[in-house]
Amino acid sequence: MSKLLFLPGAGATLANRTFRALFRQPKPEGELGVSTGTLVELLEHRAAQQGNRTAFSFLGDGRAPETKVTYAELAMQARSIAAELEKFAETGDRAVLLFPPGLEFIAAYFGCLYAGLAAVPAYPPHPARPEKSLAKLQAILGSSRPAAVLTPHAMQVALASLLEDCRPACSIVAVDRVEAAPQHFARGLRANESSLAMIQFTSGSTGMPRGVMVTHGALMHNLGLIQEAFGADRQSRGVFWLPFYHDMGLIGGVLETLYCGGSSTFLSPLSFVQQPLRWLETISRTQATISGGPNFAYEECLRRIDDKQLESLDLSHWRLAFCGAEPIHRETLNEFARKFARCGFRREALYGCYGMAEATLIISGGRFASSEAQSPNAAPAAPVSCGKPLGDVRVKIVNSETARPSQDGEPGEIWVASRSLGQGYWGRSQETQENFQATLGDGSGPYLRTGDLGFLKNGELYVAGRLKDMIIVGGANHYPQDIERTVLDCHEMLTGNGAAAFAIEVGRREGLAIVVEVSRQFARRCGEDPAAGELAMAIQTAIRQAVAQQHEISVDAIALVQLRSIPRTSSGKIQRRACRHAYLENTLLRVDRA
Repeated sequence: MSKLLFLPGAGATLANRTFRALFRQPKPEGELGVSTGTLVELLEHRAAQQGNRTAFSFLGDGRAPETKVTYAELAMQARSIAAELEKFAETGDRAVLLFPPGLEFIAAYFGCLYAGLAAVPAYPPHPARPEKSLAKLQAILGSSRPAAVLTPHAMQVALASLLEDCRPACSIVAVDRVEAAPQHFARGLRANESSLAMIQFTSGSTGMPRGVMVTHGALMHNLGLIQEAFGADRQSRGVFWLPFYHDMGLIGGVLETLYCGGSSTFLSPLSFVQQPLRWLETISRTQATISGGPNFAYEECLRRIDDKQLESLDLSHWRLAFCGAEPIHRETLNEFARKFARCGFRREALYGCYGMAEATLIISGGRFASSEAQSPNAAPAAPVSCGKPLGDVRVKIVNSETARPSQDGEPGEIWVASRSLGQGYWGRSQETQENFQATLGDGSGPYLRTGDLGFLKNGELYVAGRLKDMIIVGGANHYPQDIERTVLDCHEMLTGNGAAAFAIEVGRREGLAIVVEVSRQFARRCGEDPAAGELAMAIQTAIRQAVAQQHEISVDAIALVQLRSIPRTSSGKIQRRACRHAYLENTLLRVDRA
């Protein structure tokens, strides 16, 4: 094993000797050189073998490089932060990470692991508009009861005031003011595969977030699945814009880069939202081989990048464009492949995948096909294949009422067994029992109940939606995703925006309500043109006719709202329950004067 890159000084030799004695050299696995162990061991391995290589770069505005960090620098930063945390925190404590986009988060994350703490990534509240995220943060702080909140110095004072009334007693550590301690022998080097590495709070598409307990072993196993699925190696170059507190951004972007020994460039989520072109420009400029995001990211590129802007893009090196985190629409990916083919983008690069925080991240994946198999009992518009279960992951489609497996092509709840599964929900033993320890009717298990609906066809997984989001009208089941897609395709003022379909009580029966975002052009007309009311009625009529024709149900209520005002998760998923609540409480930002 190569000598580690410690700064010179007394005790460095002793630290190296001690580390070599404790470090379980991972079993070689091709070019990676790792297969088991912990993330702490993995970073030390990279620092020793590829210490001078730039691991991560961050582009603030999507163009000029702002910061870079090598593997050796990252390991030294993590040791210094760990030394600070070990002054007051114990092994097994939690530390909440609150950071704006940037590389400081990554050093703080590994600083927690080096100190033997469980990292808890969270969305930082905006000082000027804290009410939007404070409730969720308060729930995370109250649940995890951290020993520390890690943040940059620039946010420390504001956070201390903001969190004073909603957090248990804990220290707020400004990681950029921590004294250097690169020779520190961190407690995390004693961790093993069963040690808790992080608590990943779910995105909350069906309610307030729940903390999934993820071990080092589960992370390493899932990173191995992703590496095999994506074909990633040391030559891989990634570009990512999803936030680090989101599992796809953190695990799929940061940790997978480390696992493979490659390098990745990050943009801020805001940079992508403001100009989706910056994402593709960065892929082009860095000759990235791997990138991706939710379906809406590809939609944004289709809507907001014009043909003239294509001339400057070279996407010929982009060999894997993954799509996940929300329902995948076949038309979106087909149109993306056609539009960007002139930039060198290859349709075979498209890769559909399915995963969730409860399974660490990825469950299944595969190359996107233009035509898909359809279950005879599936929704009117068949979902897109999310590929086959990866590695040793086992997927069952189960009748949630009888706990018996469904037949091939028959829809049901998706159940998963895998070494990547989390240990359960932090502080929620009953929900852990119900969701992580499910057994089939014959007693076999345990399985994770995902709460998602889908079916298997020829070994491939098709995901239809959330079990609890199912709309039952007239005794028939309807998938909200299909209704929403119908709505968005029925009028030019709605195309490419957001929609939420959900059930409401209408007298003694269950009815259908639809909330849909309209274009900015229409919203402006509503404030200026008295005749806009006629257009609103025309849009509502188009929605009713389209839904009746394609789904054979009537719409009981429609609300036209401002663009980007429908509640969403950090990855862009529509929060139907939150939208239903806002509808019932009459707090939607409506433009139809209702």
